[in-house]
Amino acid sequence: MRKLMPIQIEDAAKMAANGDLPNYSKAGTGKTLSTLEAFKIAGHQRGLVLCPQIALSMWEKEIETWIGASAQVMRSSAALRKDVDFIVTTYDLAARATMRGMLYKHFKDGALILDEAHYLRRHTSKRTCAVFGERTDGKGGFMEKFD
Repeated sequence: MRKLMPIQIEDAAKMAANGDLPNYSKAGTGKTLSTLEAFKIAGHQRGLVLCPQIALSMWEKEIETWIGASAQVMRSSAALRKDVDFIVTTYDLAARATMRGMLYKHFKDGALILDEAHYLRRHTSKRTCAVFGERTDGKGGFMEKFD
């Protein structure tokens, strides 16, 4: 069984205690597991992970392995399963109107995880508006649905 490094334990505790806390730890410090550990500590039951295409399978595996939750990777706007704890999809797909609507209806609470958040560059981009809302104040975006 894997164990967290001290930096991961510290990062997870900070994220769980502060809610909306970015994890700026350096590459190779295990940010994914730190984030999932914070999810557990905070007592969340469900989550949405937005990430680059290359990270979809990694997130699914780590979610299922580290916290024992079920995860569905969405590579298209195919049927969204109601029985999963986590949805893992790309920023671009989540920003599409049909997918955005499905995800918005699916979640009433939980944790929103933004992997590689620098993908949200301009306040007018579809990705950014999907997450933060059209006025980037959180209303109408995924942030509104999550703890």
